[in-house]
Amino acid sequence: MKFITFTPSPALDLTFSVCGALHEGELNRAKGDMSFAAGGKGINVSRCLVKELGCADTQTFFYANRKKPFGKLLCSALKKEGIQFTALPYSDREADTRVCVKVSSDNDNKKTTEINGRGGTIREEDIERFISSVSDLVTSGEKTLLMLCGSIPQTVEIPVYNPVIKLMKSCGVICVLDSSGYSLREGISARPDLIKPNLSELSQLAGRRLRHGAEAVDFSKELFNSFGCDILLTNGGKAAYYVGKEGCFECTPKGDSNSLSTGCVGCGDAFLASYVSSRYGAGKSAEQSLNEATAFASDKAKRYIEDVLSRA
Repeated sequence: MKFITFTPSPALDLTFSVCGALHEGELNRAKGDMSFAAGGKGINVSRCLVKELGCADTQTFFYANRKKPFGKLLCSALKKEGIQFTALPYSDREADTRVCVKVSSDNDNKKTTEINGRGGTIREEDIERFISSVSDLVTSGEKTLLMLCGSIPQTVEIPVYNPVIKLMKSCGVICVLDSSGYSLREGISARPDLIKPNLSELSQLAGRRLRHGAEAVDFSKELFNSFGCDILLTNGGKAAYYVGKEGCFECTPKGDSNSLSTGCVGCGDAFLASYVSSRYGAGKSAEQSLNEATAFASDKAKRYIEDVLSRA
């Protein structure tokens, strides 16, 4: 199984830890050094697949102008990690990679505050460039899974995921969509094989605030009946659900649910990486894959919190 991730709006993630709570409008001193890493949903998924789940045949695609400062840093960070990637240049030569800042507090709440920058503008020729590049990888006859991950920059006024999903599915590629807002709405109409919203993203799709549990599951069933796509629903440290062709399953993470829902960076991406590795890579059932993904993401959350608290 070949895995491909596509992140239209990658980020250079800058992470700080502060002593105590974060105080708005005041001077906050960092605890230890700042760290930076290549970020964005698809990149996070690829990192888990390659470095933690042993899926070496993983290709990562994203937009970045290598000659711009942040784009250069992003590519350099991925190269050091040993992740195979293709940085597709923006047709807008002035566009640079967005920067996202994450500030974690070391008090009892262990909350993380995020400030996400805005990505570069994506034009039709940029989408065509991606389709051309990825098409070269799916013509070999090998089974391929494409994950389209993350939101689309607010400056983009054209559909991005919809045409990609339609074309890739016509080539026999399994398509997974993990996005929100308009990106999720326009993408789901192309009938991807799987979507992975959290409760907030599912509520946006419903146009109303859904309660976790039966109400969210019922709406997921409506989506499945309308679009035929399997749904993975997550909500921080609460139960995760699968709704789709194999039925409806629930899995509750073990451990301290409060600590699992305090802003762990990339836990949803880890959940998705584990699920596709198990379900499509190893051919396990949806229920078993859901259980493994929940356990994997829970462990990711615990390790993240331990890392934040250990920084000096």
